[in-house]
Amino acid sequence: MPQVTTIRVWLVSITLAFFAALPAYGQYSAPEAPRWRITGFAGFDLSHTSQSINEGPDNGQLFPLGDLRLNTDGFLLDPRFLHIDAGMDFQKGVNSAERGDLDLGGLNLALSTVFLPKSHVPLRTTYTRTSHGVSGLGLDQNDDDSRLDVEWSMLFPSLPHITAGFQKYDTTVHVPTSFADRSYSELGLNLGVSDAWKQWQWAGNFAAGDTSSSGVSGLDLTAPFEGSSRTGSFGASRNFWENKARLRLENRELWRHDTLGGAGTSDSSEFTDTASFSVQLNPQWSVDSGYSFSQLNFQGSTFSNLIPGAGQTRLIAFNSGTSHTFTGRVNYRPTDWLRLSQEARTTRSTPAEGLLESETSFTDTSSTVSAEHRWHGFDLTGSYTGRFQLAGTTLERSPSSWSNSFTGRIGWGDVRYVRLSAVGQDSRLNLVEQIGGFTQERRVGFEAETHRFKFFRLRASADRSRMELLNVSGNTRTGLTSFGFQAEHRLFSVSYTRTYADGAGALFPFALLNNQFLVIQLPVGQLLATPLLDRTTHAQSVSLIARPRRRLDVVFVWRQEETQLTASDQTFSTIQADARYHLGRVTLEGGYSRNLNDVMNITGLVGNRLARWYVRVGRDFRIF
Repeated sequence: MPQVTTIRVWLVSITLAFFAALPAYGQYSAPEAPRWRITGFAGFDLSHTSQSINEGPDNGQLFPLGDLRLNTDGFLLDPRFLHIDAGMDFQKGVNSAERGDLDLGGLNLALSTVFLPKSHVPLRTTYTRTSHGVSGLGLDQNDDDSRLDVEWSMLFPSLPHITAGFQKYDTTVHVPTSFADRSYSELGLNLGVSDAWKQWQWAGNFAAGDTSSSGVSGLDLTAPFEGSSRTGSFGASRNFWENKARLRLENRELWRHDTLGGAGTSDSSEFTDTASFSVQLNPQWSVDSGYSFSQLNFQGSTFSNLIPGAGQTRLIAFNSGTSHTFTGRVNYRPTDWLRLSQEARTTRSTPAEGLLESETSFTDTSSTVSAEHRWHGFDLTGSYTGRFQLAGTTLERSPSSWSNSFTGRIGWGDVRYVRLSAVGQDSRLNLVEQIGGFTQERRVGFEAETHRFKFFRLRASADRSRMELLNVSGNTRTGLTSFGFQAEHRLFSVSYTRTYADGAGALFPFALLNNQFLVIQLPVGQLLATPLLDRTTHAQSVSLIARPRRRLDVVFVWRQEETQLTASDQTFSTIQADARYHLGRVTLEGGYSRNLNDVMNITGLVGNRLARWYVRVGRDFRIF
């Protein structure tokens, strides 16, 4: 009997202890998240920059400076009440050796808050401010930027989603050695509403903005530029037939008012309606169609007399008018490796006022055949596109053009041994309104890749391209030949590239840009070669990215370029080397860069040399 009583006592004690522990477990089941967290990085920089211009003496400067970065995030009272993220980045001096990075440091501030982040009405606010200066290569300026974004959302499940926003942006560029200071500010408001109703997805938006810019420059543009805009849009879409078809309707209206001091004002409005319908009839056939209506109204001056001594120079000109555009596309895939498509687009527009000849219609059609197939170990890919264009003018002229484009690619082999591939392209577009004019690009390339060597991936390539343009401005031709080699290893990647470019051109003996006719016959036989467009460039580069040890990163880049023009020879050379080593929370890094830019012309040698090295020691830390 005493033994039975002892067992009962133990059972009662265990039961009471279990139920007593339940509230404690529910209350302390998980540790409380920290309210605030602050992390950062502090570094000490020692840098030296030397610069010489036109073979003059070196001007060297030594900067024993540093940088500090702080990041914090947390909440007030409760995570569901107010969440705050903030950051500060202060740099004084140089902590980079990259070419073109002339940043002398500055201050970055950022603050982001979310009020009621997990509710149906969150309010998000973001503010950033930056102040930076650059120096070197003749560039000395300070940039001050600030931006404020406020967004409020109403996200109730049974109501339309509403989003309201406010944006304010300001920037100032100050150049101490000149009078080319510039200031720019922008203010914007927007309101958006979206919802779903009977399988229709719809969304509407309205935005208003004001911009202003002022400054002084060599063009004597002392008057400020001011502009205001209002934009409204509404769109709706719906899927049909088990999502095989989709209909989309959209409307957009834009109003603008611009003022450039006393030089001119303008008021413009743009109205656009679009409708599109796409359907997948079966796995082989798909159809897309669309319609667009656009109306543009412009009233005001054309910003003339902006350049002193230029007379009545019209820099900006607009015309009012309307246009109707119809589009269509049919895709057909008879087999897995063959695809056919036909696309058409036609536009009917009202004639432009004040022009002797203007466009009233334009039709553009393209027929494409593309294939992709594997045959006896060869991967074959190719396509052909035939393009027809037809235009109509107020003088009842109907110029037309037909253009052909080809692309092809062939590959063979396995990268475990060797993979070879070749690509060819010939694209040409004949200009419909400039009879005899065209743009053409031809390209052929080869590539070989192998993983046969243990721990290495090797790749070599060669490419030759030729581009030509013939229009009312004249005829220009450019060729480019490049060779490349790349080797990849688990610890490093190294590459070498060599390019050769050549260019030439010819001009018409008389100006064609001021021709009052839209459709003109280019006098190709009267082209005169000009040495001013001749150009020859040789360039080569070597790059290395390595991690020889687990905590050590190394980057090396060398590039040299020589350009020969008619009146000058230009030489550009740069070397950049950087290394970074992580030792726990401590980071050790350093870098060196050298930039040379020489121009030899009839007046002598003009050049600029900039060299920079820096060392940096920093440590990550956490306050709490």
